[in-house]
Amino acid sequence: MIALKEQYRVGFSRLCELGDVSYSTFKAWHCRHRAGLPVVALPGPKKVESIDLVALKGEIIDLSHGPKRTAGTVDLHERHSDAISRREFRDLVLDVRSELRIQEEENMRRITWLKSNMVWAMDDTELTGPDWAMRPRRTYLHNVRDMRSSYMFEPAAGDFACGQEVAGNLDRLCTENPPPLFLKRDNHGNLNHDEVREVMEKHFIIPLNSPCYYPQYNGAMENSQGKIKLALEERVKACFTWPDQHLQEYAAAAAHDLNHHPRPRLEGKNACNVFFPTEERVTFNRRQRKEIFDTIKHTSARILESMDAKPNNAQAQQATWRIAAEHWLKGRGYITITRGRRGTASEAINKEPSVTRLNEKKGQ
Repeated sequence: MIALKEQYRVGFSRLCELGDVSYSTFKAWHCRHRAGLPVVALPGPKKVESIDLVALKGEIIDLSHGPKRTAGTVDLHERHSDAISRREFRDLVLDVRSELRIQEEENMRRITWLKSNMVWAMDDTELTGPDWAMRPRRTYLHNVRDMRSSYMFEPAAGDFACGQEVAGNLDRLCTENPPPLFLKRDNHGNLNHDEVREVMEKHFIIPLNSPCYYPQYNGAMENSQGKIKLALEERVKACFTWPDQHLQEYAAAAAHDLNHHPRPRLEGKNACNVFFPTEERVTFNRRQRKEIFDTIKHTSARILESMDAKPNNAQAQQATWRIAAEHWLKGRGYITITRGRRGTASEAINKEPSVTRLNEKKGQ
C-alpha cells in the first residue's frame, strides 16, 4: 500500500476501496508496521508458556480416535491451555486424526478378485433418511452381487427378508446362474439360517463369514448398498406417491442402471459386460467343489492346531477358515492382495505438517 501510494499518489482510503480492504483494518496494520510489530497476529490472549509440539502430538496420537471425533481432547487441552489456543489445538487434532486414518488405509489389505462368479456377497439394508419419509412402513433391500464384476442381481425389496426368503432367493439365483464357489456374508441370523445353509450345501457353496470385529471385510458390499439406495431414490423421485405396490420393479430397474454404468476399475466396461461372457467366468463341478472344501478344511485345521486355540473357539475357527480360503485363492491366482495406496504409512505419520504450521503461526 505504501509503495502504491508513493507511485500513484493515491490516498490510503482510495487504495483500500480498490483493494476491498477495510480502512480501519488497514490503519491498525499500518500502526503495527510502524511500531515494528507483526502486521497480522492470532486473535485471543497471548500464550505465556512454550510447548513441545512434537510431544503434544504424541499425546494426541495416544487418544481414542473415531472417524470424526476424538475422545479426551478437552482434558488434554486444559493441561496445555497456557501454551496453546483452542484453535491451534483443534487444528493439531484434525491433522493427527487425518494422518492416523491414512495410516489405517495403508495398513488395510485390499483383495482384488480376478474371475467372475468365483465369489458372491449378500447383505441387507434398510431404506432410511429424509428421502424415504413418505414410505408407509419400514422398507428393506436384500442384495446379492458378484465380487469381481460388481454385477448386482435383482434385489428383494419390501419387508425384512427372513431366513426362508433369503434361502429361496439364493436357490433361485443358483438355478438361473452357475453357483459361485464362495459366498461372503455377515453374521445376521437371516443370512445364516438353517435353510440358507441347506441351499449352500445343495449347490456346494463354501461360506465366508465376515468377522464381527471387522466390518470392512465385506466393505465392497456395504459400498454397493449405498449405491443401490441412491439409484433407487432417483427412480422413485419421478413418482407422486410412494410406489409401495411396485417397489420390487423399481429396485430391479435401479440395479439394472448400476449394472450398465461404466466402471473405471473394469477398464471402462460395465458390470454386465464382465459378468456374463462365459470366458470371464469360472465354474466348478461337484467333485471339484468337494475337493476344494476338503483342502480348505484341512488347512484351517492345521492353522488352528498351530495357534493352540481351543477346538470349540468359534471365532478362531472362523478366522482360520478365512485364512485357509484366502491361501487357496491366492495360490491359484484367483485373487491379488495389496496394501496401501498413498505412499508409506511411516511417511504419513512422521511428516508433522501441523507442527510446522503451528510454529509458523507462533512466529507471526
